[in-house]
Order: sequence, then structure tokens, then C-alpha cells
Amino acid sequence: MVNFAIKRVVDLTHHLCPEKEQRRLILKATRTLDTSFANEYALEMHAHIGTHVEGPYHCLKDGKRIDELPPERFVGEALVMDLTHKRDEDRAITKDDLERSGGSIKEGDIVLLKTGYDGRFPSEEMQSEGYKARSPYLTYEAVKWLIGKKMKLLGIDFWSIEEFPIDPKIGEPRHIMLFEHEIPLIHSLVDLTKMEEERVFFAALPLPISGLDSSPVRAVALELADPEQQ
Repeated sequence: MVNFAIKRVVDLTHHLCPEKEQRRLILKATRTLDTSFANEYALEMHAHIGTHVEGPYHCLKDGKRIDELPPERFVGEALVMDLTHKRDEDRAITKDDLERSGGSIKEGDIVLLKTGYDGRFPSEEMQSEGYKARSPYLTYEAVKWLIGKKMKLLGIDFWSIEEFPIDPKIGEPRHIMLFEHEIPLIHSLVDLTKMEEERVFFAALPLPISGLDSSPVRAVALELADPEQQ
């Protein structure tokens, strides 16, 4: 029997509203209670909408599709790294920023970068040009440092680890650095600032749909109670 108790579950997922998002999200009724015995809907959506995870195939021709990654890659112990001290105009997250954030990354950790950016911008404008232009991003040295810690998944509460705008001739080199080590990337987490614990149990499972490079996720963090206080 597992001897632990959940103190709190924190939803870290952007709430999506059909036909109000910057990217495609449409619900179409295929059956309704007005004419039948149940409500049923078809869903049309962009795979990179709201809180979503990207896998190696997003940038690597021979990279694994999102359904080819094992589910345990998206579930486990996570370290929440506090970067809320960063000023809006100081957008580059450096290796030094990560080293000073506190906490120690263990091999196999999920790493969640908490900047609070999601709370500084209207949620209905997620993915807009203004949202992306003001977003933090990671330097190459910061990405290399994280990879060296042998984490298994990276999650962020901002637009991208790339600097905006993206040069199509260069693409997404920071993504490629992660994907070459089969480290998926979760974009646009929300409410990491609500986390009270530095270490949590995290889960954000993608849909097992063949061929996808990315998938929306329902991301949650579980803060566990101290066993001595149970």
C-alpha cells in the first residue's frame, strides 16, 4: 500500500474556449438531446493550442512522434524553479538565473520554470503577437545546462524557449537541443505561482494519436502532505 496523502491538486492548464482562441478550436454537434438520446461533439483543433507538449518529431525528421514516447516520461517528481524575480524587460533566462533559482535537479526530474508570465498577460490573447513578443526565453547555455542535468521533461509558463520572432531560416534550435535528447517540452503552463512546494508530483499526459508532433495536455501538480504530519 502506498503511504502518502495528497495535500492539494493544482491545475496548471490553460482553460480553452472554442472559437475564442488565437489558434483553431471548434466544437461541432453530431448529436444533441433536442433530437436524440445524448449530446455528442466532434472536435477540430490545432495540436499546439493552450497548454501543450511538443515531442522530437516537431523539429526532427526522424524524431519520435508524441505517441511513441512512453507515458512515464510525462509523469513523476518535478522541481519548480522560481524565476519570478526576473523583470519584464530582462527576457533572457540564463544559466546563471537557473543556478541562482534554488533547488537541485535530480536525474530523471521533470523541471518546471516558474516566471509568472502567464499572469501578466490576458489569457484570451495567448499565442497573439504581443504575447509572444514580450515572452521570456532561454539562452543556449541555459538549455545546455538543463540537458546536462538529465531531466526527462521541461515545462514553462511562457510562450517558448525560443526568442521571438523566430527566423524561419534558423527554425527552433533550442527545441532541437532538447529533442535530440528526447526531452519533450510543455508550453504555456499556468498558475505555477500558486505552487507552495518546491518539489511536487506532476502529470501531463498527451493524447495517444499516431503521427502527431504535439498534443494538448491537462497538466496538474500534486502537493503531498508531510508523512510525519499525517
